[in-house]
Amino acid sequence: MTKYSIVIPTYGRPQYLKKCLASVNIQSIKPQDVFVIDNNDSPESQRITKEIVNNFRLTNINLTYIKGLFNSGAVARNHGASLVSTKLVAFLDDDVVLDFDYYENVLDVFEEDDQVV
Repeated sequence: MTKYSIVIPTYGRPQYLKKCLASVNIQSIKPQDVFVIDNNDSPESQRITKEIVNNFRLTNINLTYIKGLFNSGAVARNHGASLVSTKLVAFLDDDVVLDFDYYENVLDVFEEDDQVV
């Protein structure tokens, strides 16, 4: 199975980020890495987000907090993508809750045709 990583830009929505990370944690095929890119400049918001990331226990997944360069979802995605070492990278918004087999289904498509975009 192809390895993949996830990049999650976030901006001051810790209650959503927790649910998003929990849904990543139950994936039937787990990512190798998850990069949370924090775009918020508020020290208090950064502290909370960093605490969530540092205290969240993902099963067999490397989870990393990164302070964003500035508030831009596109820049955060590109920054995260530059850190990925896997063949595939998935971009996930912090307010998304995934079905347990979401990435299994996505990876099945890539296994059938690696030219899919």
